[in-house]
Amino acid sequence: MAFSLLYNSSLAASRFNTFQIARRLASDVSTHSHAETTPSLRPYLVRRTPSKQLPIYHVTKNGGNKKLTKIGKVEGDTAALTTELRAVFALDEKECRINPLTGHVLVKGHRKSEIIKFLEERRF
Repeated sequence: MAFSLLYNSSLAASRFNTFQIARRLASDVSTHSHAETTPSLRPYLVRRTPSKQLPIYHVTKNGGNKKLTKIGKVEGDTAALTTELRAVFALDEKECRINPLTGHVLVKGHRKSEIIKFLEERRF
């Protein structure tokens, strides 16, 4: 009797967990925006981090005097990304460049919020 009661309660718990997992997966699928499911037709791609954030970081050098914004996880034609950034933010070649070793795009100044808005408008 005790075994069947224990077995039935563990079976009910496993069904409940399966239901919760299926429900959570269904809600995750329905909450994804159209921007994440539609592929971008751009020649470059900026991958998101595991926590679904854009990999854009403020960097300070030279004791805090030199402020940069770093865009990581860029795949494809990074030159096209820098060209678009230069056009939108009116930057010259020295203010927006590619690090040839890491492939990161470096932009002069702390422009994280502006670049996030720029990339989200382009559905990244």
